[in-house]
Amino acid sequence: MQPYQLFDSTLALSREAITDLKTVFVCHQAHKNEVLASVGNLNNMYWIETGLVRGYEYIHGHDITTWIVCENQFLYAAPATLIHDVSFAHLQFLEDSTYWSCDWDALKNLYHKHPDLNFASRLVLERMMRGYNMVMYMLRVLRPKERLCYFEEHYADIYRRAPLYHIASFLGVTPETLSRVRKKIQKEEKENANLKFLDFNQVIS
Repeated sequence: MQPYQLFDSTLALSREAITDLKTVFVCHQAHKNEVLASVGNLNNMYWIETGLVRGYEYIHGHDITTWIVCENQFLYAAPATLIHDVSFAHLQFLEDSTYWSCDWDALKNLYHKHPDLNFASRLVLERMMRGYNMVMYMLRVLRPKERLCYFEEHYADIYRRAPLYHIASFLGVTPETLSRVRKKIQKEEKENANLKFLDFNQVIS
């Protein structure tokens, strides 16, 4: 999905608004491991059409993954541009990707011209912030096993594609802890499957 299609699917836009919106977004290609932006260099908003991207920060000398997103999403670093604040995130592609950039000031100018686009953008932002708040709740409240289960259930595509050490960093655990938790979950799932099989045999016998 291209970015203008997201706005149009959120709230049917006028033809003029869609035409102008297409002029402020620029399409780019990126290679795996390429760094998109460094600290403080986030004057643009970014939309991922295809691929996988992570945000990370250096905290006490350690590379900490702060979020991971895949196609059809804006980067979570984007809210920093809303208030022209400095972002401390680095952005790195984890796959060959297609992404779109948009100068934030250019987009704001369109808001004055197209009230429907302004309203659609607000709805998109609200959706982003709901997702962001759910992730923050998961990281603050849930235990490691619960975090992994939540992440696997709600972000299954990312779980399959992202390196496990980045997922571990994002969930706030070591790769070793993540490996132990995964094995424990897999063991429990196997035991539950065996119990269901035994119950079924008892029913048909």
